[in-house]
Amino acid sequence: MTISGYEEQNKIVLQKIDDIISMAQKRNQSLIMEGVHLSMKSINYLMKRHKNCIPFLIYISSEAKHSERFAIRAKYMTLEPRLNKYIRFFKNIRTIQSYLYDSADKYLIPKINNTNVDRSLAILHQTVLTTLAHLVSDDDDIMHFESSGHKNIIPILHQEFLSVLESKWSSKEMLQNIRENNNNKSSIRP
Repeated sequence: MTISGYEEQNKIVLQKIDDIISMAQKRNQSLIMEGVHLSMKSINYLMKRHKNCIPFLIYISSEAKHSERFAIRAKYMTLEPRLNKYIRFFKNIRTIQSYLYDSADKYLIPKINNTNVDRSLAILHQTVLTTLAHLVSDDDDIMHFESSGHKNIIPILHQEFLSVLESKWSSKEMLQNIRENNNNKSSIRP
């Protein structure tokens, strides 16, 4: 029942989101949309219609951390279901998140476990920038072209995301990298 209701909402929202993206493209404006309003199938549809659409699935694997985030969003900052609509419907939210998580792989949509906001933003930032660089490059070897002659962003987005994830993202490695950079800077100073 939860997923069928979600899919019904998805159908209502899809056309409006498609229109918003089209308007932003006509105005040559960047646009960031966030929310749980679209299925992976709909996101795939939007990616094919709008060549500069770069989607991500942001999720929280830990149920406890997920519920804590909703306490922060609520008016009374509580985990009490009668005062917090997100907590009241938390089971449904987790069901929808699982549904999206399971279907993201089918469409090669990158999934980021948002347990650390700084790390998540760094992954998003690096993946988007490298993907956009490939979109504007003339390197035909890396990109796949559709029959329309447009570059297909899906394979390159997936490849770049995996590459970013393989980079130095552990806390220990990152701390070591920061220390090395600081040592290099201090040895350059007069």
